Amino acid sequence: MLPLLRYEITDQVAFLDQACPCGSAHQLVADVEGRLDDVFSFAGGVVVHPHVFRSVLGRDAGIVEFQVLQTPTGAEVLALGTPDDPAAAGRAHVAELAQVGGASPSLQVRAVGHLPCQQTGKVRRFRPLAG
Repeated sequence: MLPLLRYEITDQVAFLDQACPCGSAHQLVADVEGRLDDVFSFAGGVVVHPHVFRSVLGRDAGIVEFQVLQTPTGAEVLALGTPDDPAAAGRAHVAELAQVGGASPSLQVRAVGHLPCQQTGKVRRFRPLAG
């Protein structure tokens, strides 16, 4: 059996500092933490990792899928499903963004009927501002 590996050059990977029990000489990967191009960069050098959004969105059982669009001062979350309380989710995101250094962040959570897909048919979860 061969492993199926799917990665992009921009993937952020956490490595383990130990040998594989199978005897392989390759370095073990702990986790693929996300894509480098999914990181949001704001004025003043504030960098927001996608986990800031995933942690809040993952606690809302009503959100089936999501897409986070960066705005100049925060983000807009497109949520597929029925968010428990979009305003509360927005406040939770604002608190998370403020905690990582965002000055007066703004965030809106909006329930939608579908999420825009790329040409490949996949939804890009995090869309930073074009820079």
